[in-house]
Amino acid sequence: RREDWLSEDSALPDSYAGLFDWFNFSEAQIPAQIAMPHGEIFEYWTTCTVYLGICALGLLFFGIFKNRWTSSLRPFAWMSVVSVLIALGPYLRWGESVLKFGDWVIPLPAQTIAYLFPPFVITAIHAYRYTTVVMLALSVMVGRMTRHWAWGLAFLFELILLSPIPWPVPVTAMPTGEVIEYLQQADNGAVFTAPVARENLHDLGMTLLLQTQHHKAVHEGGIHRRAGKNATQLFNGNPMVDALSGRFGPSFVGDVETLWSIRDILDKGFRYILVPTSELETIQYFSDILGPPPHSDAEWSLWELQ
Repeated sequence: RREDWLSEDSALPDSYAGLFDWFNFSEAQIPAQIAMPHGEIFEYWTTCTVYLGICALGLLFFGIFKNRWTSSLRPFAWMSVVSVLIALGPYLRWGESVLKFGDWVIPLPAQTIAYLFPPFVITAIHAYRYTTVVMLALSVMVGRMTRHWAWGLAFLFELILLSPIPWPVPVTAMPTGEVIEYLQQADNGAVFTAPVARENLHDLGMTLLLQTQHHKAVHEGGIHRRAGKNATQLFNGNPMVDALSGRFGPSFVGDVETLWSIRDILDKGFRYILVPTSELETIQYFSDILGPPPHSDAEWSLWELQ
């Protein structure tokens, strides 16, 4: 996504802020639904909004109109301007469309900063980071120019009626079922959840969410390289784990390698293999080696390693 950030095509929902987005209080889609190359839908959990608030902006201009602006607020004004320019991304956009002057794409300062200092993109790929700075600066400026506490009621009114965040806030459904309940009460031991694609934060999130239910150790560290080289050792050194963690879907090694791999994860402390019931190929793969899953319901299939 660091390369995509400089593309004129539509990037991830929080990669930039469109020009109108700062004033758009229409309900945000949470989670954002992103179509993946192989047809699956990726749930991207982000607020997808940089709405500043009509009340805050109105009070800012009201304070300026009433000559309540002081020189001490200038640093916060510059903070807002710079952060807005960065959050807008490398090109000026209206919604998802890049604005052009004829055939000329309208660039923004963030593009130049990214060219001169490439690591900058790491911070700029999430617009909400700089939106937070804008909100902090705006809060200070409005707070210094507002003379009565009653204006707080206006903010509360706007928060309830005009907030882009829907209420109740959507949350991920917690994994449940007889298999998860059994796993909660089972003897201690790490749980190997498969298939789990490496570098896939959605799969990582689901694995961690499962852990909040079964309360046992999992192999979350190896899913993403950010955890460090040592954390990915299980993925790099175990043929079965490596094959099941393909970024675009699992693959399956032969029986001999599978038996060795199962012994390897058993030696590392894993006692359970958990597979979603929807993953028919993976269930058949383990059934051919370990037999039918002794515990199964509509959502999960579970094997216990001895």
